[in-house]
Amino acid sequence: MQRRTSAVPWVCRCHTVRLRRALRWVMRRPDLGAQNLDSESWEVNESDIESENGNITRNSSEDDSDRGGWPSGGFTSNLSGADGGWPETSTSTSTRSSLGSSFTITTTSTSFTSTSFTSTTRSTSFTATISTTSFTRSFTTFSTTSTSTRSTTITTTRSATTTTTTTVTATSSSRTTRPTSSSTRIPTTETFTTTASRTTTSTNSSVTSTTPSTTFSTATTTSTTSMLVSSFLFEPSSGPLEAMPLCYLPPLVDKPGCQRCGRQEGPLFGLNELKQETSARTRCLESARAAKCNVWVFRVGSCELWNCSSKEALHRAADSGVAEPDGTFLKDYHGRLVTTSRDRTLVAEDTPVASLAVALRPTGSVAKLQSADGHFVTVASSGSLEASRWDDGETFNITREGAYVLLQSPRGLLRSDGTAIMVSRREGRPPEEGLFRVVRGLDLPSGSRKGWTRNDTERVWVHSSLCNYQEPFGGEGGRERRSATYVKLWEWNYVDVLKECQEVLGPSGVTAVQLSPVAEHLVGPQWWVRYQPVSASLHSRSGTADELRSAVAGCRTAGVEVIIDVVLNHMARPCPAAQELLEGTPCVGWNGTAYGNRRTAGARGWDAATPLHFHHRGKEIWGACGVGPETGFLCGSPVTTDCSCCPCDMYGLPDWDLAVKAVEESHARHLEELHRMGVTMLRIDAALYMESDLVSRFLNRFPWDMVYQEWWHELPLPGRTDVFGLYRDLKFMRRIAEFLDVAPLARSPEVLNVTRGDFYINPNEAVYPTCFHDGRSDRADPAVPTFKNGLAFHQQQLFMLASPFPITVLLWGGYAWRQIDDGPPGCEPGGAARCVATSPHQDGCMATPGASPLAEGDVEDRRWVCEHRWQGVAGLIRFRRSCRQPMTESWHSGHGGTLLSPGHVAFRLGGSCFVAIARGAGRWQLSGLATQLPPGRYCDLGSWDGRTCVREVVLGPGGRVLEGGVPAGGLTAISAADMQPTPSLEDK
Repeated sequence: MQRRTSAVPWVCRCHTVRLRRALRWVMRRPDLGAQNLDSESWEVNESDIESENGNITRNSSEDDSDRGGWPSGGFTSNLSGADGGWPETSTSTSTRSSLGSSFTITTTSTSFTSTSFTSTTRSTSFTATISTTSFTRSFTTFSTTSTSTRSTTITTTRSATTTTTTTVTATSSSRTTRPTSSSTRIPTTETFTTTASRTTTSTNSSVTSTTPSTTFSTATTTSTTSMLVSSFLFEPSSGPLEAMPLCYLPPLVDKPGCQRCGRQEGPLFGLNELKQETSARTRCLESARAAKCNVWVFRVGSCELWNCSSKEALHRAADSGVAEPDGTFLKDYHGRLVTTSRDRTLVAEDTPVASLAVALRPTGSVAKLQSADGHFVTVASSGSLEASRWDDGETFNITREGAYVLLQSPRGLLRSDGTAIMVSRREGRPPEEGLFRVVRGLDLPSGSRKGWTRNDTERVWVHSSLCNYQEPFGGEGGRERRSATYVKLWEWNYVDVLKECQEVLGPSGVTAVQLSPVAEHLVGPQWWVRYQPVSASLHSRSGTADELRSAVAGCRTAGVEVIIDVVLNHMARPCPAAQELLEGTPCVGWNGTAYGNRRTAGARGWDAATPLHFHHRGKEIWGACGVGPETGFLCGSPVTTDCSCCPCDMYGLPDWDLAVKAVEESHARHLEELHRMGVTMLRIDAALYMESDLVSRFLNRFPWDMVYQEWWHELPLPGRTDVFGLYRDLKFMRRIAEFLDVAPLARSPEVLNVTRGDFYINPNEAVYPTCFHDGRSDRADPAVPTFKNGLAFHQQQLFMLASPFPITVLLWGGYAWRQIDDGPPGCEPGGAARCVATSPHQDGCMATPGASPLAEGDVEDRRWVCEHRWQGVAGLIRFRRSCRQPMTESWHSGHGGTLLSPGHVAFRLGGSCFVAIARGAGRWQLSGLATQLPPGRYCDLGSWDGRTCVREVVLGPGGRVLEGGVPAGGLTAISAADMQPTPSLEDK
């Protein structure tokens, strides 16, 4: 009867926990009106208790919500007995005022003390008046300390009254929770913040009595609650399940408008059985949604939850510290730090990104200013200061004025005008505008001073509903221009994909690789059989599930994320036997799965389907409305964007009814399997014919880095990118082709005006493909960019990479075809239906073309083309990462008196990157052209294949070209970041 003798401390401990939980519950419940919670009691079950080394532990393997609604959570206490004594009461009050706000804290303590037992009940009332808003909250801390072998029975009566009027944020202390026994999860330490719109007054009273009983051990139990006042609230939006895309920011630090509302750590947030962090990122996403936080920051092993009032506030909080802690920097007279903005101009900010601070480089009584990325500051014609040169910058004379300094250049006095930093000769300006204080980096307020890079061993993922997929800016303070580059390896086997990531894509700095659909599919040699799935099995023409997992893991290790083309709109068209029988599953998929007309036996059990899983006409379950060329791709409406075609069979392919719960869960399990193995990006096939709110229910359960949708030329819909991700801008590459191949030479300079393709698509919401499988031609066509156009197509894809406008470029790595339906090499028309593609690593790829268009023999040769491997592509990917600045100057025929041949076009990006194009026959010798880049020897990145730099450009004073040129039909690109013959790729 050992357990029976411990009954008394269980009761004592139980009521202690109840008080603690009651407090939490009252503070968190926004729906309480004026309620009275008096004289409530609970049973204590023996299953709730474990006795270990004298410690009494409450198991939280069941939810306490069915016991009066008190929050669940583990709690451990050790209690001992008590005997008689007399209570003592004391009261203390403290008041603080600041900036029009007052805080009053009143604490009343009642202690019951004897020779062996002390019981203390502390009641605290917290009253805050902020401007004209006030609220009051009371809470109780219950402490029990005992020292003797005595016993006690404790009975507690609680009451709480709550009223609701304004905004309060309550932060609970850390606690240890035990998951349910059916879970394999391990206890984690958690800190939560709950936010509610209310003013709460709660009163908790405690009455203690003692009776003789038995022996129990010594313990002290204390519960505390801290309060924060939040200036903003985050409430999840109604409608579709909201996505929380990757923001590409460094870790966050506390700044105005951003508050951390929780942190979780432990093995739950470690790597999964496939050595990927993606499962833990999903848990972090779920935690953020449960806590109503709109930002979460994940590192392997930890999950931070944040609330930010806006994207601007989020960017301000994305500051990992000062680039040079021991450096010297400037603050203006108002205390604002001088930093660089997105366009590299100097600004003064109240809440700056400290790591972007502009450093003062003094030499005696003069100094230069240098940005965090190494650019020296010059003065623009407008008087603004720009961090734009690598070699030299403006020189300032330093004059001391007490605790301040004046900086004077030959062009005028440096001054702070509002938030801008300018040089001005004008008199009569307020004298304090020219005063600056010199500060050390160590004295600048910031968070962690540890830098953050993509290859950091402690990588950080920042996700938020405030961000969009593939944000145009990321990095410190959200000011670094991003330049994502993807490569689509069309119909490559998984073994070859892995090798390509390791040997080509990773070393070249490619962001992600896109694979063909991975689900089991229709049997046949054509490419489009991959877009007719039969089951959720991951065995396809490209390889097995194990080979896919290996490719995903290996590519990520090489620094390349993986994009999977998912087909969630429909399943395979029934084979002829199924069309005749209707019933049954006479068809067989690639991996042996039986399927038929609007039904599949499935390969996993959970992916089986019947006609009731698909859209159908009323009671007629064997068919639905159709959409395709025969209907003009319309379904009774003048537009397709109203989802009028969503319940129809596209090209006769059975259309999933996404409103059916079994379909939703099957799709979710398929995506979960991909995400779990490390797939972080998706292309959604046939997205135009899918309902946004229904797709969000399974798609947005997971935190994706990027999602983009198959989209043609329809008008974009507001909010659609929140679910389906980015659009495709199919016209951008075709407009480039127009001016670099179709139009007369004299119109070539118009390519510099191509800032977007589809006028209606926001450039920040688009993926820009160089080629796409539904937009090819059987023969070479200058207006249709494909490899068949030879050197012209190559020049166009290099220009796409050199252009500062596309944020996300999708390159093509495919094969040659004779007819549009042709599958990969090894799957020939009329050949075996169960064919397997050959290996581009064994058979080799087409060499970089030297003419336009390709010769007929090269066009008809069924081989791998690998356009992404052509000479200069790796170099322009490198160029793109450091040269996304605005276009600052251009050279072409008839511009500014420049005498250039038609078809010769050049431009400079910022002050450190230069590009030249020679369209048509004849080499363009660049000698004498003043690029204004720093003098030195450059690798022509337009000739670099990742290993060898074939051409070089030498610049003299003023950036004038001494040696170098552009081959006919080629492109030359140089960057001040690569002032050596062979660029280094130590960083990606």
